[in-house]
Amino acid sequence: MSDLAYNIRHLPNPPRYLRANSTGLSRSLRKGFLRNDNVEAFLLKVQDELLGVIEEGYDQLLHSTQGNGTQQEPGVVDALHSKNAESSEDATVEDFDVDIFVTICCEEGCHRSVAFIEELARRLAVSKHGDRPSRYWKC
Repeated sequence: MSDLAYNIRHLPNPPRYLRANSTGLSRSLRKGFLRNDNVEAFLLKVQDELLGVIEEGYDQLLHSTQGNGTQQEPGVVDALHSKNAESSEDATVEDFDVDIFVTICCEEGCHRSVAFIEELARRLAVSKHGDRPSRYWKC
């Protein structure tokens, strides 16, 4: 299990007129917030760190399930040797699970943090079909 915590108080608030009657769930507020280059850069940083944690967990699992006389869990062994699996790596991915707790903090938790985490979740959901995390990501 991994715990990742980020303080985004250094990122600018969305414009006041957008904050007046909405939260970070508002598409227009998120759009206004994400226009800032610092927000975009920090989003990419957090996304890369999350994907890094997933890759690290996957690599550890893959290493622990490969030969060298190491003890393997029965479910992993069955998946690795399944005749219906395309490859042992793909079978291992089916059994792979990693828990990551992500905390995004700001002042009140209504605008920046909500907009940030909503955008991060959207990007991660979209990226699960992309090149980098496709072999790791499962919703």
